[in-house]
Amino acid sequence: MRQAGVCIISDGICCKLICRLRFKTSQKYLGLFTNKVELDCVDDIFKHSERLKAVIGEYEGDGKPVVADGNSSGGIVDNG
Repeated sequence: MRQAGVCIISDGICCKLICRLRFKTSQKYLGLFTNKVELDCVDDIFKHSERLKAVIGEYEGDGKPVVADGNSSGGIVDNG
């Protein structure tokens, strides 16, 4: 079964993934580099704006986002 989702990328380059949005059934998710966050509504994305801005800022630097623990990550966690 295909899941409805949208990848948000930087500079039109698929390897520069900022986040993944999933809006399947009644539950909505924001896929970040270290975890998948449940959203009650689409506006909840704004609660994670600082993290999203940090990912974009890292792409403007060396091209690899730095996650909260300080390690670089080449992928995104998406458990479903």
